[in-house]
Amino acid sequence: MMKFLLLILAGFLIGCDNNRDPKLGGFHLPYVVDMHQGNIIGDSSITKLQIGMSKEQVKAVLGEPLLIDTFRPNRWDYVQIDQIGTRKPKKKSVTLFFNDAGLIAIRR
Repeated sequence: MMKFLLLILAGFLIGCDNNRDPKLGGFHLPYVVDMHQGNIIGDSSITKLQIGMSKEQVKAVLGEPLLIDTFRPNRWDYVQIDQIGTRKPKKKSVTLFFNDAGLIAIRR
């Protein structure tokens, strides 16, 4: 009787799963969480940046940089990585360069 109930329970659990990969012949895959890591880099935010802005003004627009190099503190790197399901991750990055006067270069 217990085996019968376990089989029924397993049947219900399998029937609720809709995560099938057509590349693998419809086999069930475990759920994969969408991952968003790093800074949010939007085109509208990048267009707000202007040469000559101070570091505080840049932080107000883009937030804290993901990486400030210890040996090059005038270079800030903003990185955004998005991975939806099992797809290949998409990466965006923006590097900002400063001097004493403020922002001098933006590299995408």
